[in-house]
Amino acid sequence: MGVPNPKLAQTAQELIWLSQARKHALEGATTIKPTPPQLWQLIAAISTANLIQPTSRYYREAQANLKSWQAQLQDLTLLQLAYTTGEIQQTVALQFAMLQGQQVTSDRPRRAQAQTLIAYWHQEVRKLEDRPYLVFAKELAGKGTIPELRRAIDQAQLIGTERPSRNQAQTLIAGWIGQIQTLEDQPILDQAWSLANQGKLNEAIQVAAGIAPGRALYWQTQSAISEWQAQIRSTELAQQKARESALEKLVPEKTTRTPNFLTRTILIRSQRLIRTTHPLHFPTQRGCIQPIANLLPFPHPGM
Repeated sequence: MGVPNPKLAQTAQELIWLSQARKHALEGATTIKPTPPQLWQLIAAISTANLIQPTSRYYREAQANLKSWQAQLQDLTLLQLAYTTGEIQQTVALQFAMLQGQQVTSDRPRRAQAQTLIAYWHQEVRKLEDRPYLVFAKELAGKGTIPELRRAIDQAQLIGTERPSRNQAQTLIAGWIGQIQTLEDQPILDQAWSLANQGKLNEAIQVAAGIAPGRALYWQTQSAISEWQAQIRSTELAQQKARESALEKLVPEKTTRTPNFLTRTILIRSQRLIRTTHPLHFPTQRGCIQPIANLLPFPHPGM
């Protein structure tokens, strides 16, 4: 067996170190939020690359990487401090965080991350500025009266379209408008139900129809109206069936083909036709019978 070449073994070890250092650096890659693990990975990358001596064939390559990693470590350390401070969520703390982020200049490797964080902190400052308006608006709305709900809406509308809390304000406003509409329309719906419970279904429908589309209780009202209309139809059908039954009893079981018999038969059949429709949309019973009776070969009684 040949004698191992120590230079080859050293070269292989240095290549392993360079590979490990790059792996650590990749694991410390940029994300929006700076984290301690990113710092540790960069520190590990720098420490591993520093193991490569000037006599190594990989020294220049390692030094080029080291320069970038050290610059990133400096930026990341600054941003980590700024981010931790900004987490306090107070205006002064956020302003300090923005000042720290501005120290990462345009020629630095973490410039893009710094600018993203500065924009985030700026939005957080604006949210803190909007918060008193929302807090006061919620206090007003909590009283639950129509005047206070309207005052709450006016207060929340002070948050302009470009403010970061605009969507939250608009969501609250929509909810308060719904509350106002419910307070305004609930008495109408209650009155309609009271009439319906007294059997005055047509009056109940007329009252409930006063709740317009788009109102908070509109679909609830429409459901009630549908229920009442179904009750009316059921009652009308029952009454129609009772009238039909009464007419059938007027016809003798055994009879000849007389004008009276034919007239009653036509009347019964017309009642069956009317039963499947709304009585207001068709002629009267006599009106239905008269044209048919005119076709009979003998005079209709009463003509």
